Amino acid sequence: MYSRLLVLGGCSSGKPPALMVQLCLQDDQGVSDFLNLMQSVAASEHMNFVDVSADTQEKLKVIHAKYAKLATPSSVINVDIESGDRLVVTADNIDLPTYQVSVDSRATCHRPTSSDSSTF
Repeated sequence: MYSRLLVLGGCSSGKPPALMVQLCLQDDQGVSDFLNLMQSVAASEHMNFVDVSADTQEKLKVIHAKYAKLATPSSVINVDIESGDRLVVTADNIDLPTYQVSVDSRATCHRPTSSDSSTF
């Protein structure tokens, strides 16, 4: 009886892994403070802060998404920090509880455009 062991390994070159952290915000004031911090970081690094939270909320309502939040000012968080045409940091709470936010560092990703079919 023979046994075989196959080991596969690989790396993709040129792209560092994205870093992700999840935060819990206390309340609506915590959401406001978080958004202000993101805006401040973008400004201090000479980057653009883009807040598409309200637009995302409306689009989620249109498609009746299971994670469309109640209509409160801080219900949907969907913001980016951009440098040129590159996303540097994204933060959102889509498919998460209202005050839980996923923050991703994506220094090598291009910002999606309206022509991308996967974009809302």
